[in-house]
Amino acid sequence: MKISRYTDGQILLLKGLGILFIVLHNFFHNIPPVLGENEFYFNSQLFGNYIYSLQQSPSEIIRYFFSIWGHYGVQIFIFISAYRLSLAYDAKHGTYKTLIKNRFKTLYVSFVICVFVYVLLGVLKSAIVDEQVLYWDSILWKLLLISNFIPGEAIKPVGPWWFIPFIFQFYLFFPIVHSGVKKFGNPLLIALSIAGLALEWSLVDKFDSINFTFLGHLPLICCGIWLSKKPSFTLKPWLILFAVAVFIGGHFSFYLWLVIDLAVIVIAIYFFELCINKLPQHFIGVKLLSLFGFISLHLFLVNGFLRSPFHNVAIGIDHWWGAVIMAIISLIFSTIFAFALMYLDKGVRTLFHLIINKAKDRHSA
Repeated sequence: MKISRYTDGQILLLKGLGILFIVLHNFFHNIPPVLGENEFYFNSQLFGNYIYSLQQSPSEIIRYFFSIWGHYGVQIFIFISAYRLSLAYDAKHGTYKTLIKNRFKTLYVSFVICVFVYVLLGVLKSAIVDEQVLYWDSILWKLLLISNFIPGEAIKPVGPWWFIPFIFQFYLFFPIVHSGVKKFGNPLLIALSIAGLALEWSLVDKFDSINFTFLGHLPLICCGIWLSKKPSFTLKPWLILFAVAVFIGGHFSFYLWLVIDLAVIVIAIYFFELCINKLPQHFIGVKLLSLFGFISLHLFLVNGFLRSPFHNVAIGIDHWWGAVIMAIISLIFSTIFAFALMYLDKGVRTLFHLIINKAKDRHSA
C-alpha cells in the first residue's frame, strides 16, 4: 500500500477521526462499571477484565470498545501535530519563532476563552448546587501550562485538558529536535526514540506519569517527523501484521505497551487508507469527519465539562442503549457548543485587533 504525503483535507479527516474517538472515550470510560484503561499507566489485568465483562454483557460492546481504545485518538493528534509542524517548518513560511508564535496565539487564546466560559458555567452551577464546583488552584496551574509537573494536578480541573500543557511544551521542544534532525538525520530520531522509551520505562509512575508530558511520547513525535520527510511511503503487509501483533501483545506485556502508540498509528493509517480515504468527498461520513476535524480544537476543549448532565442520565438509565443514546446527544450538544465557542473566539480576536489598531492609530496621530 503506497501512501502519498497527506493533504490538508486528509489531515482534517484524520483529526475528525481522532476527536471522535476522544469524545466518545471521555463519555463512556467512567460509566459504571469503570474498568480503567492503559492510557497513562499499564495494568496487564485490564484487558482480561474487559473480555470477562463483555462476555457477561455482550450488548455493551460499543461502550467497552471506546472505553478501552478511544483514548488512542490522542495518539493520532500527537502524530498529526509532529507531522504538520515538521512540514510547516520545512516549507519555511516565516521563521520558526513566527510559526510557534502563531500556534501559541491560536491555541492559548482559544483555551483562555474556554476557561472563562467554564468558570462562568461553574459559577452558575455553584449557585444551584451545595458543593464545590471550581478549583481555582487547578485552573491556575492549567493556565500556567505546568499542571503536568505538579503531583495530582495533571487531569484537573477537566480531564482532557491534560493535553494543553503537553502540546505547548511540545511546541517549545520541537525546534531542538527539528534542527538536530536537519544536522544529524534519522540517527537522531532513532536515538531520541530509544531515549524516550527508556525514560517512559523508568519514570512511568513518577510525578503522576511521564505520559502527561512530551517525554512519554518521543517515539511517536519522531515517527511524525520522519514520515513528514517522505513524499510517499509504502505500508507493507508484514508491517501491518507486526503492528497488530504488537497492539495485541501491548495489552499483556509492559514492554510491548511502551511501543503500542506506534502500532496504533500504523493501524490507524492502514484503516484510514483502506476505509476512509477511498470514500467519495460527497459521502455524508466524509463530510461529518471533515466537520469534526474543522472544530476539533474547540470540541476537544468543551466536551470534557459538558458531558456531565448526559453522563448522569446514562448512569440513571443503566442500560447499554441509554449510554449510546446519551453519548450521541452529548456529542451533538458539544458540537453545537464548540461552534458557538469558535465564533466567540473569532469575535474576541476581532475585537482585540480593532482595539490594538485604534490604539496604534492614536499613537501615530
